[in-house]
Amino acid sequence: FFFFFFFFFFLRHSGVIINTSGWIDGVGQELLLRIAKSFKADVVLVIDHEKLLSDLKNSEEMKEMGTTVIKLDKSGGVVSRNADRRSDLRAARIRSYFYGRWLVVCRVITNNI
Repeated sequence: FFFFFFFFFFLRHSGVIINTSGWIDGVGQELLLRIAKSFKADVVLVIDHEKLLSDLKNSEEMKEMGTTVIKLDKSGGVVSRNADRRSDLRAARIRSYFYGRWLVVCRVITNNI
């Protein structure tokens, strides 16, 4: 009985962190709303993006669910990457997942004079 009570108590007070992609324009924002609705999120954290924060706070779906939207500042030392760099990194992670890490071998060519 104690184990069941202990397990049930912590299950009721646990949570899930859902880390979404950085895609927040157009369809990306609709997907964020759909994810929040599907998981019945009670808190959404927005990291350093004023427009998204405003849109989510004013969203009818968020108001209906009673979801709290909170803004967090970026940590010190965070460097923003441009779209090309993010795309390259994403492609590398996908390639690494399916094919393993690539070992790049550099040949040294010397000419004796």
